[in-house]
Amino acid sequence: MKLKRSELDALKNRPMPKGLEQRFERCRKKYWDARNTYGNLLAREDPELWRMLMPCDPVITVSPDVLFFECFSSDESSYGRLTVERDAFEAETDIALGTTNVNYSWRLYEHFQTIRSYR
Repeated sequence: MKLKRSELDALKNRPMPKGLEQRFERCRKKYWDARNTYGNLLAREDPELWRMLMPCDPVITVSPDVLFFECFSSDESSYGRLTVERDAFEAETDIALGTTNVNYSWRLYEHFQTIRSYR
């Protein structure tokens, strides 16, 4: 259902309904508990499908001044970002700005699992 701008403006100063935040937190917890349970089941029972469905591919962003390499852990509890100045690379072709994900192989994924924090 689409609301007209005037209808939205009339609603914006209304107080938040009592208990909305608590209901939201309960629903959010229910969702994440179900998602984590499903993710753990898939990782155990069908790792190939788990790798295709669970969002853990790294993302690379090429901006005018830097490159960002970003990734989440498979349970999305940890986030890592590496920023590299663009002049660290020697480009022989035109550079296209933008963002893409990297669909890396199982072999690379398994290698990343062996990396410890002290390395």
